[in-house]
Amino acid sequence: MKPIVVISLGAEFFVAIWSASETCILRLDLTRAMYAAKERPSPETFVELERQRRISEGVQFALGAGVFAVLALPTLGLARCRAILERRSNPAPIR
Repeated sequence: MKPIVVISLGAEFFVAIWSASETCILRLDLTRAMYAAKERPSPETFVELERQRRISEGVQFALGAGVFAVLALPTLGLARCRAILERRSNPAPIR
């Protein structure tokens, strides 16, 4: 890969990570688990709260992956088109 494509993909990756980390995903199940753990502290409510937090982290990861895919696919498509056009304009010599 050309260095500009690698740099561009790296920048897009950091934008995706930043946007996913700055997003607050407050699901109703997580809110209920937080309330239950606060009102009735018990091992079961804390286990449920941790389970809901893991689910929310998975949703946040999926959001970051989706943002990265939306940003990276056009970059890779343009890089591929550019490589095809360069190949067509500079054909290999026949031996």
